[in-house]
Parts: sequence; C-alpha cells; structure tokens
Amino acid sequence: MKKKGCRGLWRYETLYAACNSIWLIMVCGITIIALSCMISKTALAVILLPVLACGVWFLIQKKTWISVDFPYSEVWWVLCPAGTLCMFWFASSAQVELSWDWGKIIEAASGYVAEENMGDKVYFARYPNNQFWFVILVLLFKIVRRLNPSAGQNQFYRASVVMGCLMVTGAVVLLYMTAKLLWGTKRAFFAGCAAYMCIPLYMWALYAYTDTAGMFMLMLLMYLYVRAEKSSKPLPYLCYMGGIGLAGAIAWKLKVTVFIFLIALVLVLLIKRIYWKKLLAGLLVLALFFSLGKVSVDAGIRQVLPLNKEFCDRHEFPLTHWIMMSLGYGGFRQEDVDFTSGFPTYKEKRDANVREIKRRLQEKGVPGSLSFFFYKKQVRTWGDSTFGGCDYLSRHPVYPDGFLARLVTLEGDLNWLLLLYTSLYYGILLLGMFLSAYFAWRKRGQQNNQDHLLVGRLTMTGIAVFLTIWECNARYLVVFLPLMILLCCEGFLELRKRGSMDARGGMP
Repeated sequence: MKKKGCRGLWRYETLYAACNSIWLIMVCGITIIALSCMISKTALAVILLPVLACGVWFLIQKKTWISVDFPYSEVWWVLCPAGTLCMFWFASSAQVELSWDWGKIIEAASGYVAEENMGDKVYFARYPNNQFWFVILVLLFKIVRRLNPSAGQNQFYRASVVMGCLMVTGAVVLLYMTAKLLWGTKRAFFAGCAAYMCIPLYMWALYAYTDTAGMFMLMLLMYLYVRAEKSSKPLPYLCYMGGIGLAGAIAWKLKVTVFIFLIALVLVLLIKRIYWKKLLAGLLVLALFFSLGKVSVDAGIRQVLPLNKEFCDRHEFPLTHWIMMSLGYGGFRQEDVDFTSGFPTYKEKRDANVREIKRRLQEKGVPGSLSFFFYKKQVRTWGDSTFGGCDYLSRHPVYPDGFLARLVTLEGDLNWLLLLYTSLYYGILLLGMFLSAYFAWRKRGQQNNQDHLLVGRLTMTGIAVFLTIWECNARYLVVFLPLMILLCCEGFLELRKRGSMDARGGMP
C-alpha cells in the first residue's frame, strides 16, 4: 500500500511538472516572438524595457514605500469608479462606425427591436456562436426602447458602448476579488491598478461583443474556481462548482475559447490530490449545472431565433472551415468564406474543407508548415502589444480629427507614443508571466494542492495551442488579458518572495 501511494504521488507530481514545463517553454517562445515584433515596431521600447524592468524590481523589493496604514480597500473602491469613467470617456471618444461581426450583430438586433426585422438570418445560421450574443443585445435594446420609445440604432449603439465598458470593468473587479482571495487586500490593490494601466482594455471596452463578454465570463469562472478551492465544507464547494457549471454553459454559447478554462479546470482537479468522493461529487454537479444551463440557453435562443434544422444545415459552417482558413495567411479571408458557402450542405462543406486543408498542407510541405505554424502564426497572434486595438479603431473612426484618433489609429501622428507605452506594458506583462511559469516549474517536487493558478497556466497553454491550428488574430487574446495580468502579478509576487528568502538566508 505504501509503494502504491508513492507511485501515485510520483504520478501527480510528474503531471504537475509536465503542465508547468510545457507552459514555460511556450511562454519563452511567445516572449521571443513579441520582442522581435517590438524591435520592428518601436525599437525605443526595447531600449527602455530593461530600465523599466529594473524599476519594477526596485519597487517590489521595497517594503516601506507606502505606509502600512494605507487604506487599500477604500482607495480601490474609489479608484474603480474613476477608472470606469475613464473607460467611458475613452470608448465614447474613440467610437468607430459599425463594421465586422460586432457591428453586424448590433445592426441586426437594432432592426429586430425597432422594426421586428432582424435581416440576414443566413449569418446566424452560418455562425451559431453569435446567436446568443444577438439574443442578449435584443434584450438590452428592448430595455432601452422601453425607457425611450423613440430610440433607434444610434441610441442602441451608445447603450452597447456602456455595456462593453461595464463588462470590462466587471472583469477587472473580478480580477481584484480573485487576487484578494489569493494574496490579500494589499496585493489585490496593486493587481487591480495593473489592470487599469492596461490601455488595450480601454481600447476594447468600446465593443459590446463576445470578446468583452467572454473576458467577463472567464474572470467569473476564475473567481468561482478559487472560491471552490478555498471552501473547506462540502456544501459551499458544491455550490461553487454548480456556479462554474452554469457560467461555463453561458461562456460556451458566448465565446467558445473560454471553454478551454473548463477543460483546464477538470485536468487540474484530476492532477491534484483530492479525495475521490469530493472530486466525483464536484464533477457531477459541474456537469449537471452545465447541462441545465446549456439547455436553458438553447431554449432562449430558439424563442428569438427560430431557425429550422434544414436551414442551418444548408448554411452553417463546419469547424474545419476555420482550420482551412488559418492555412492562408493565418487570419480571415473572404475567398475562403465564399469557397465554403459554395457547397449546399454541412457535410459537403466539411468534406470540401478537409480536402482543401490537405492540399494546402501538401503545398507548404513540412519545412513550410513548421515555419508557418510556429513563427508566422505566432507573430500574428502574439506580436501586437495593442492586441489589434489600433487596427480595429482605425476602421472608420467617428471623430477622425480628435486627439484620441491621433493617438489610437494606425495613421495617427501620435500613434508611436501609444505603441511605446503598450509595448513597455506588454514587455513587463510577459516578464511577469515568464516568472510565474518559471517559479511554478521550480516547485515541481513540492506540494501543489495550493497552486490555485495552475488552472490559469493550463488555460493559457490551451489557447496558445488552439490559436496555432485555428484562425488566429491578436484580438482573440483580449478575452485572456485579465488572466494574463493575474499570472504576471503572481510572477512578480513570487520574485519578491524569493528575494525576501534570499535576504534572510533561506533557500532560493
């Protein structure tokens, strides 16, 4: 029995070490890619980054630069509304004309509420992942219409901007609350401040779309998970697992990449040494509430979008479409959309996609495929410090001559200043994520049951792999920005802890 226990312990520790080792290798590659892109876009940031890193090191090592009586919690709840107001101002000043999927869904929901005509049903049959978000916008716009019977698309657009800002603010608040559970009020305050210093969050708060909704749901899942992990009694633990199931079902219908978190969560529960009855009960409750949530959401969608099965079979795109499209230059291509839509049934679309995937891979060959997947796609995914923000805000700004447009649009004369700031921020973010991965890897032989952010590192590993084979875009990382900030904070806190141990003469 003792030997069996030792073998079990070795297996758990091996899996734990393997997960952290894979993420450490990945984050090293991501950092190299990001720094190489930084050199080509703003070389000054590369020169200043070591200076900034030294400044951060100096600050985290100091113990008395803020009074011990500083009211962190009270100041946070003053800072939070102030940051939200800044976000509202930024989003209002940086407005762009409706375009891409975000604008199309707002236009469709506006038409549905104002004229009871949603317009293009083919779009929602083709992209079922946007159906639930359409339903949510319809509910929002109905509320606006009830408050203001004369409201039209312009008023609905403004309401969507408010909603986008609130979702991003909610994600930041959940980040703060999660950090508070993990590290206490003082460190949570600095984690929240780090989030409000992230300009890409302001750039994307404008968009009430599945990216900002997914960001909120991801941080809600992270918060519920930490609460479940810290629950010592069975009933609260099962309640939180049920909440994770419901939130996971909503996230599945909003932004499928967030579902990677649930996969990571299940893997973590299996890796950690948890009493098997607790593990089984937790997974059963999670699965039950996920199923209930999914059935309820599907029923709600059908009430607003009654699309029959034959219509969906004729127009829905199979998952293979996005893998095929990713083999072009990595991103969206209208030619590939036209190609897939040219086949009459779902099966024929899928079979045509598979044939085209094989053809494109053969055309690239082994060396070309390796270069494409592990360099070109990674540059497109991880190489933009604004996470696509400048690109999207350059698409027909409403106030093209305003100060903010000069700052955030690619053609703006002040855009280099924004890129300098975001590049430095991104460099520090990646440094913290590297430290998080490195110190987690160093703990491979230690007790891992208290490593609550293993699920975060596994989630980031999953999205990195997913975007390697899927259509990729720096925008798709926006959902994971608060999680990346949380991991960054963990890395610097571990560095501070190790520095304190060294100063006391402890083991590194």
